[in-house]
Amino acid sequence: MDFLIRDPDKADKTAPASPGKLKACPCGRRFTPYRSYQLYCSDKCQEKYGSGKSGRYAQKPFVVVECQNPECTEKFRTNDGKRRYCRHSCYLRAQELRRVEAHKQECKTCGKVFITTHAAKEYCSTDCRKIARRKRDEARKPKL
Repeated sequence: MDFLIRDPDKADKTAPASPGKLKACPCGRRFTPYRSYQLYCSDKCQEKYGSGKSGRYAQKPFVVVECQNPECTEKFRTNDGKRRYCRHSCYLRAQELRRVEAHKQECKTCGKVFITTHAAKEYCSTDCRKIARRKRDEARKPKL
């Protein structure tokens, strides 16, 4: 959107920051600035001639990153600092490799043996977990 004033007739009606003073844009046009610190005649000129370090015109540079999937050796270009995988399938495969093998665990409440893939899981069900919590809470209560 071109929000700047180029027509001297309109400049008086919209009250620019410094009336009557024309500035030169790097593109060669002369314009009446709407703000005293305005350097460019339009958004397009700011995008084209600006330093690229201000506001919405700022873009991060592209870098070459190696895929974090241990089975993939591909390198890819990105300007997103958080991206670690070259494609979604590599991300899914890396998640799969990170999972713990299923193992047997004994429930601390009822003693039943159950299978889990989570290393810290101690109870076979939500009911057993709630029973254990109630017991812990009762033990912590001060006796009168």
